[in-house]
Amino acid sequence: QPVTVAGVMPPQFTFPLASEVPSYLGFTAAPDAWVPRAHTAADHEDRGNRSDMMIARLKPGVSVAAAEQELNAHLERLAEASPFDKGWALRLVPITAQMTQGLRPILLTLWVSVALVLLIACVNV
Repeated sequence: QPVTVAGVMPPQFTFPLASEVPSYLGFTAAPDAWVPRAHTAADHEDRGNRSDMMIARLKPGVSVAAAEQELNAHLERLAEASPFDKGWALRLVPITAQMTQGLRPILLTLWVSVALVLLIACVNV
């Protein structure tokens, strides 16, 4: 089946690490290729699945807020067609924020500790 290559990642590209992504998404430690998810007819009929994860690059000049607003507008149109889709919203998160969310409390604690040590050092001079 013919395919269109949308891009080639450099050899040092390491995302996603299998340990960072839920196993049900099917990522391996070193994928040979990423292909679009193939939806079956049953997938289109099943309105109960509310969990999905996507990786996308925004066009230059498009903010996360603008992209999120556009996606939620699409979701509102889906809600008009199906009562199962009412009341849901999409949330876009920059990949750096998603990958570092577990480290933020640790880094904050470290930064506060360093600031306190510097404050104590300045007071003792």
